[in-house]
Amino acid sequence: MSESEAVAQVWECATGTPKHAEQLKRYLAWLGEDENLLESSQVDFREEFPEAMDSSTRKAIYKALGEGISEDEIVREVLGCCASKEPLGSAYLKYLRGS
Repeated sequence: MSESEAVAQVWECATGTPKHAEQLKRYLAWLGEDENLLESSQVDFREEFPEAMDSSTRKAIYKALGEGISEDEIVREVLGCCASKEPLGSAYLKYLRGS
């Protein structure tokens, strides 16, 4: 596999998804780099928030943002994430706002 093919496989996936994480690991392994630094910052939110929820959740988030609700409140109130799941909710919120 060429470097451009490896890069294309990583970046064709939406950031934050399990597929992107897997492709990124393969690319880093291909480069011979250590993925431990990146692994700690990536959160797999799909077990808690399946892709089928994206559209309706995005609408609820934009409505809450329009009402002036903070991102922390959205994670707790709209996404229903308690303190232990706040990083998961924050990652999902960031993913939805970026896609």
